[in-house]
Amino acid sequence: MSHYIITTKEDLIEITDQEFKNLANKSGLVFIPSVEEYININFIYRILTEGSLIQYKKNLKAKMTSGRLHDGTKVIKKFGMWVSLRNPDAVISVNHYPEIAKDDIYTEEEWEEKENIKKLKK
Repeated sequence: MSHYIITTKEDLIEITDQEFKNLANKSGLVFIPSVEEYININFIYRILTEGSLIQYKKNLKAKMTSGRLHDGTKVIKKFGMWVSLRNPDAVISVNHYPEIAKDDIYTEEEWEEKENIKKLKK
């Protein structure tokens, strides 16, 4: 069974193939049974296949100019390199922060989600 990803300003919502087909020619609020929520068709930015979601996320990450490291350190991209927001002249060690070398920095949303999961596990 294939799945699709609805992107809105605030969410990524996974829907089934049948739910995707049911969106055709709809307007206003539509109920999505798999997530038990109504969504407003007007707020959908795009609908992606699962494979294109991976590419979509890579494109978003490539355009990032600020984010967080694994320990929560805030960083910004300065002349193509990630530097500390608090001290842009300090060199960030790729040995301690391997995500710098991979250009795989957390977005603020990803960081908050990670922290919320940590709190729930306590």
